[in-house]
Amino acid sequence: MKAMFLRLLALPAAVGLLWLFYSQVGDDSHGFFSKSGLIMTVLGLSYGVGIWTTITLFPSWRKRFCQEYSEGLYTGATLLIAYNTVSMPFSFISAAIAACAFYPLVLDPVNPNGLYFMYILVALWTSFMLAEQLSIAFLLIVKSQINAAIAVSYILIVCLVLASGTVRSFKGLSPWLQDNSKGVHTKYASSLLHSTIFHARPMRCQ
Repeated sequence: MKAMFLRLLALPAAVGLLWLFYSQVGDDSHGFFSKSGLIMTVLGLSYGVGIWTTITLFPSWRKRFCQEYSEGLYTGATLLIAYNTVSMPFSFISAAIAACAFYPLVLDPVNPNGLYFMYILVALWTSFMLAEQLSIAFLLIVKSQINAAIAVSYILIVCLVLASGTVRSFKGLSPWLQDNSKGVHTKYASSLLHSTIFHARPMRCQ
């Protein structure tokens, strides 16, 4: 039951909580900054849920693998293939449900646009998957779940700061940081959400 909740409902529930804080945001100048912060928040939530889900569920797979590996039944690649085969379909469905909850918050649900919905879905799903795969990588070499979660959180926070486009201006970054931010997932997920929110729904910044 816990595994089903984490795989399917944790991300939609986290995104649904955003309605408590952003449901009254308008399209004026104040709404512009609020929605810019919303982008960083939803990416951070996707990363956070991905970390939480993985550090909770993966250790039992790792323990079982260690037992069966000593018997010569499996290899390291088998563990990753088996876990991702189970995880990826559930995470995609979870991200789709979360996108359904997020879409009416930023766009008009009366006139739905499939392309912009796909942008949201891709941004949420890839953010979740990145956090999940980083967590798996650390859990393969670090026994402590807390230490793995802290390490992955630190990496993803740095990615958010450098590449979200919402925390600081790119003009304030050193040239080498600007170049390196081009290879960070957060930059492109943030760009998809910015395009969806600000291009599809013009703001009235007066």
